[in-house]
Amino acid sequence: MPVSTLCWHLARRPEGIPETSDFVLREMPLPPLLQGQVELEVHGLSVDPYMRTRMQPEGYGYLAKWGPGTPLSAWGLARIRRSRGRWREGDWVVGHLPVADRVHLRVPKPDALLPLCLPAMTPLPERWLHEHGMTGFTAWLGMRHYGRPQPGETVLVSAAAGAVGQFGRPIGPSGRRPSDSECRQRRQAYLAARETGRGGDSRRS
Repeated sequence: MPVSTLCWHLARRPEGIPETSDFVLREMPLPPLLQGQVELEVHGLSVDPYMRTRMQPEGYGYLAKWGPGTPLSAWGLARIRRSRGRWREGDWVVGHLPVADRVHLRVPKPDALLPLCLPAMTPLPERWLHEHGMTGFTAWLGMRHYGRPQPGETVLVSAAAGAVGQFGRPIGPSGRRPSDSECRQRRQAYLAARETGRGGDSRRS
């Protein structure tokens, strides 16, 4: 039974491209497992662009900043090694986890969105680090939980949506979806109409 865990911390805020010396690995005590908690062995972590913004002192204020000495966290996949809650040993857990080899986590309420508990026999659980993980979950959250588009409505997924956007289209409303060529034609017609209204050259698109 482990009594400590290895946990990555931010040693200093990077200037430019992060370097190895910007991070430090520390051995931290692992407290006793409390009632309602599970002990997780982390199997994989998703390294995503937003993590770099958390190392900056300013900008992108939708998540707490990491300062020197702050433990790092990431979207991760872990296996339950011990349980004192309703989740079973051997099952998988996906969600935002500390960047460490072992962690203690309180089991959330049944109606909580995250973290998720998956059966031990889930095929290819590493898929939950990408298309079923933060990337796909963000697309699902935007489309189904907040946006809730209805059949027949038009949903525009911007190219700026990046990796999340690539999952937005299949998660969108059911029914006939316009093809890429139709979208291009509609965009060109829209831009041409705007140019004509401004007295510009309507042939530009």
